[in-house]
Amino acid sequence: MTEPRGSTRAARAVVHQFLVERIGRRGAALAFFALLDLVYAYSLFFPAAETRRTSTTRFIESVAPLPLWGALWAGAGLACLVCVLRVYDRIGFAATMAVQTLWGLLFAVATVVGVERAYLSAALWLCAAGWVAIISGWPEPPRGPATGDPVEARPAGMRRP
Repeated sequence: MTEPRGSTRAARAVVHQFLVERIGRRGAALAFFALLDLVYAYSLFFPAAETRRTSTTRFIESVAPLPLWGALWAGAGLACLVCVLRVYDRIGFAATMAVQTLWGLLFAVATVVGVERAYLSAALWLCAAGWVAIISGWPEPPRGPATGDPVEARPAGMRRP
């Protein structure tokens, strides 16, 4: 038996309201960063055998054990995940930016000591951290007449409660 069209529309409206008004664009960005950080943490907790033999992994392990690095990434991911629904979300952005910057700097040092292709990871992670810094400064876009709410700008780091 199929659902009546009205209830489907109502369900979609509730989901849309939750995603757009409660989570917003900043929350969506934090959800993306949470996924990125948590997947990266998983890769550090459970590296493939061939990954453990690379010069990059050997360098990283010479600085600290992989589970410690994984815990840092997981902590940043969890901070992002918690902040998805929070009004004050700066902690999530700061956590992911910090771990990405640390990782980028670690690979910059690896480049200096001669680890093959470490410059690429350094550039990617430092650029990613810069992108997080840019996004963290964007306010949630104001809502307009389509939702019936008055247009009001929210400072960066704040969303609708």
